[in-house]
Amino acid sequence: MNYILKSLVIVLIFLTSCADKTAINAFINKEIITHALANPTTLNPQCHTSQLADQMVNLMFQPLLQIDIYDGSIRPVLAKSRPILKVNEEGQYEYYFELRPNAQWDDGKSITASDVVFSLKSMFNPHCNNGVRRQHLEQIDRIVIDTLDNKKFKLIYNEPYNQVEWSLMALYIIDERKIDPNAVLAAYDFEKIKAYSLDYKTKVDWKLKKYAKQFNSMEYQTSDSILLGSGPYIMEQWDANQFVSFKKKENWWGEEEAEEHLFFRANASKIHFEIIKDWNLTLSTIEQGHLDIVNSVPMDDFLKMQSNPKLSSIYDFESPSNFVYEYITFNTLDPVLSNRKLRKYIATLIDKSLMVDKVLHGFGSPIHSMIHPSKSYYNDTLITSLEKDIKLDPNKPLRILYNAGNKRREKIAHIIADAIKQAGGDAVIESWDWKVFLEKRKARDFQLLISASGQSPAPEVLNQTWHTSSIASGRNFSGFGNHRSDMLIDSINLELDEMKRGEMYKRFQAYVHQEQPYVFLYTLNQRIIKKKAYSEIKTSSIRPNYWLGDF
Repeated sequence: MNYILKSLVIVLIFLTSCADKTAINAFINKEIITHALANPTTLNPQCHTSQLADQMVNLMFQPLLQIDIYDGSIRPVLAKSRPILKVNEEGQYEYYFELRPNAQWDDGKSITASDVVFSLKSMFNPHCNNGVRRQHLEQIDRIVIDTLDNKKFKLIYNEPYNQVEWSLMALYIIDERKIDPNAVLAAYDFEKIKAYSLDYKTKVDWKLKKYAKQFNSMEYQTSDSILLGSGPYIMEQWDANQFVSFKKKENWWGEEEAEEHLFFRANASKIHFEIIKDWNLTLSTIEQGHLDIVNSVPMDDFLKMQSNPKLSSIYDFESPSNFVYEYITFNTLDPVLSNRKLRKYIATLIDKSLMVDKVLHGFGSPIHSMIHPSKSYYNDTLITSLEKDIKLDPNKPLRILYNAGNKRREKIAHIIADAIKQAGGDAVIESWDWKVFLEKRKARDFQLLISASGQSPAPEVLNQTWHTSSIASGRNFSGFGNHRSDMLIDSINLELDEMKRGEMYKRFQAYVHQEQPYVFLYTLNQRIIKKKAYSEIKTSSIRPNYWLGDF
């Protein structure tokens, strides 16, 4: 045995001293290279909204709880366990949390309940550009730190809220010393900032506005010296429109938790996102074997590459079902499309089955609402009937907007435009770079917009997309809603009984169908290409479909 060990040592010494030692270095310092179609607009964990940014942020920052993408369960991350619920004498709902005892920042400082309080205070500052994520948390009334243990705290809700645990996945815990070096928020308690967020338009707090100006600055959205969290990776370099790379931390505190939760796994020493906006160039990069994993591959290319013997010997091709649907948004605040009958008429012109067959090649199914068909409260009774006495005006072309580089949406746009023209109208198709596309969407500079929405096993939070409060600062880009729909959304949030809540969801779907602010097109199967060297790495139907730390 000693002879064998000595022989192995000699071989290793020889290998490390020879010129061809890159293979050993590659094994020890494994680098994963993946693809990004666009430059992320921000990696600030309180501001990001895209799936791409979500992948990157999760490498650096951690929430209290997170969804396990492989089984759909709720798992504790910074929290030691899922919270314990107690109803106090005043009828308030108290959720008790304890943070992991070994959770710490990179300099060894323990993560405490004070960090959770700061993160909430920053999130609730209404001048910060984090409204989309803030809406998940607005039901929190108070946070109280345990006087005997700064790792323990409770969140208090005045009313029942069925999204408590799911909503906390939107709250990434951030380091006050990095985000607020001047300790501006230290002078405020959470309740004061929350109260201000409800009434900030009547009297401006200039200190909070000044804090937000810094928070919203480009530096606080992109800086590798500021965006430092408790996760396994740090941003190593961000070369705009070229790449974003992440490096694994040395002696990371969460290493010992790797067996418990997938978000504690960090196998690769580096994770590199190549930003390639031109899909043809991306295809060439795949063919050269340069990329380890690629997500959301266009259907045509996915099938073509899958049938290529050379590529099929290098890559696995996987298409798990997906909690994603694609849709058309009508700008209901537009003078032309404010006409509900016109919206419903256009909806009847759209052949969803044709899209699934010709564009998706069967990688999807038609859908009729914002609820995924796999859920028990999906309303499958919705039928679009033809509106009479409606004519399209060929002198007023309808503007159809989609993000440039997305071949699937380009084809969908042409199918819609052709259908409108065949019905006697006209249409103009506009495609823009991702950043401009997002700006136009936010400004409602469109009439019809093609986009997609990601879901999860969680009960749907309808506020962001469907509540009128989200028209100004959220994702209600259609301008849909009124007092009736808002009341139903609010009631769904309060209902803890799953059966009753399911019936309410069905009523909401029916009302949206009646008003037709959207045309829900189809669900999408994901298309993932990954190197055969990573065949054992699982993929999932839940976004982001895999955890890069697994590789």
